[in-house]
Amino acid sequence: LLLLLALGLFIIRLSLVNKRQILPGTIKSPPLPVKVQMIKRQNWRPSVRLFGSVKPYQHYRAIAQVSGEVQWIHPALKGGAIIKAGEKILRIDPTDYELQLQKAQSTREEIEQRLKELSITENQLNNTISTEEISLELSLKEFHRQQELQKKDSTTQTLLDRAHQEHLTVKLRLDHQKNQLEIIPVRRVTLLAQLEAQDAAIQTANRLVERTVVSLPFHGRIHEFQLVK
Repeated sequence: LLLLLALGLFIIRLSLVNKRQILPGTIKSPPLPVKVQMIKRQNWRPSVRLFGSVKPYQHYRAIAQVSGEVQWIHPALKGGAIIKAGEKILRIDPTDYELQLQKAQSTREEIEQRLKELSITENQLNNTISTEEISLELSLKEFHRQQELQKKDSTTQTLLDRAHQEHLTVKLRLDHQKNQLEIIPVRRVTLLAQLEAQDAAIQTANRLVERTVVSLPFHGRIHEFQLVK
């Protein structure tokens, strides 16, 4: 028993002496084989394959609001083309609408000139009426003077009739000028109404000229283009 015990202690001592000390970081992992490929920069166009119905987020159907001969069409205006927002895609001959605009502008200038002439006429009538009122007062005094002279037999009937006639002539002329002056406000109102009508005509003509140019309201792709004669 003692012999066996001594043998066991010897074996344990021998194992402790021969035990290797394992230090951290001394174990290296074996290298792993990998595949390497050089990547070159390239342009790729991604594509998606779907099933079902696809509708655009916005749909715009451009129809010309004016008639006329088409002068110019965007060279890329065809199915599948991408057009930027605000880009002109079609132009119609604006000659007739530009002539209409020029006519309306010319008529408006004519009305403005007539309004200026009316103001000048009004001033002239006011000045003339002031002068004629003085003449009427003088002719009336002369007529009364002739009447007094006739009572004293110091004048003739011819001079009295002439003074009376002169007074009536001045009075008729003054009444006519006052009537002309009263008509001026009515004529001015009429011309101002015509001026407003021409302003509306100019705005309409401007809109027609603008509508001869058709542009895309937003960035999009052309689905279909048809030119109907």
